[in-house]
Amino acid sequence: MGSLRRRERGFTLIELVVALAIVALAVAVAVPRLDHLTPKYRLRAAAREVASTIDLARGNAAGKGQRYAIRYFVGEGTYALYGPPGLDDGELPPEGPWRLSRQGKAFELPRGVHFRAIVAQTGETVERGEAWVRFDPLSLEGSHIVYFENDDGKRCSVKYNALLGVADFAETWVEWEAPE
Repeated sequence: MGSLRRRERGFTLIELVVALAIVALAVAVAVPRLDHLTPKYRLRAAAREVASTIDLARGNAAGKGQRYAIRYFVGEGTYALYGPPGLDDGELPPEGPWRLSRQGKAFELPRGVHFRAIVAQTGETVERGEAWVRFDPLSLEGSHIVYFENDDGKRCSVKYNALLGVADFAETWVEWEAPE
């Protein structure tokens, strides 16, 4: 009776390769390029990270009843939290104007994001070098604005008001308002 062979069901390798090529082409055409959005989001992320560090410094100062500080290295794009020496075995020796020790590692801004300036509420502006901002347990010290800029020229800022205990993020550069 017949020696007819039944054909196996399935796809050949050529059919699979052609199907994958069509899907890859569709994805390449349909998915928009998002590279141009990345610098904007790096800038925002940097500002939010600095705002979190400000909140941490303020919270530690109030919660532990001791002074804390943030040290900004404006030209290098790094910053670090400083606190009382002796709280942790791994701390570095005291340094800076208040003899505080660095608490943990220094933080780096994302690639393409830079500090433009750190401005104290008194108007003192640091555009190069380092700026120290101190936070006291009563939340009377520490008001400052951090200005950021990315390689595309986009700007944002974080404004910290010590009396209110609030770090505000703005997608522009802000100023201190004159008292009424």
